[in-house]
Amino acid sequence: VPYVSKLIRTTTGLTFTEILREIKFDVCRSLLLNSDLKINKIAEVAGFQNTDHFNRVFKKHMGITPGKFRSNHINYIE
Repeated sequence: VPYVSKLIRTTTGLTFTEILREIKFDVCRSLLLNSDLKINKIAEVAGFQNTDHFNRVFKKHMGITPGKFRSNHINYIE
């Protein structure tokens, strides 16, 4: 495991955890923009334990709440 972790970090510049987080946020952004799923369902699909945690982590990572992200981008697309 340490060898694989180091190999991933050396090759990508990101840790395994950071890569997983990026994948989760890619899924979340896609679902927010391309589905009518409620935010709590999106959090569940992306593997977050609860919606409050998802909202906090999303806002910290993206600088905006999931609901605001959706409304800003939906208005922009239309």
